Amino acid sequence: MAGIAVTFTRKQVKNINLRLSLDGSHVRVSAPWLVPLWRVEAFVGQRRHWIEQQQCKLHQRHMQRQKQPQNLQAKRQLAARLEQFLPLWQERLGVQVKSCSIRNMHTRWGSCTPARGTIRISLGLQAYPDECLEYVLVHELTHLLEPSHNARFHALVESVMPDWRSRKALLEGS
Repeated sequence: MAGIAVTFTRKQVKNINLRLSLDGSHVRVSAPWLVPLWRVEAFVGQRRHWIEQQQCKLHQRHMQRQKQPQNLQAKRQLAARLEQFLPLWQERLGVQVKSCSIRNMHTRWGSCTPARGTIRISLGLQAYPDECLEYVLVHELTHLLEPSHNARFHALVESVMPDWRSRKALLEGS
């Protein structure tokens, strides 16, 4: 109807009704028995723009819901890898974090709040080898000792991870 694929039914209803499925893929229209088909088609045509907008919104929400289980699985896998490396690097650096969390960060691989003793690791690291994860972990843990990226910071990183530059290059794709 009006260029939109719909499932049309006639029912014992008072008005023409329009419904979209939760993912936006199906449009259902029901109408009273005595309403002519041309009127139902005009009704759908008048709402075509709204229908297309809603389909787009519902499709995006559906895609977000589908990503959630994938993100949860990736988060669990990354958490298991972090559990393997975190104690080792805390011991080597002589630091202890209060909390280490995994976040879906878009602009950085990790972050640290030295005053709180917390670090955050990007979920995106799940796709990278252990060398990259360890580099980011060491980088953030070192901020507990030296908050800025000064010479002391780099010397501390170098002292526990002499190959940090090659790991960083691997992470950056160089």
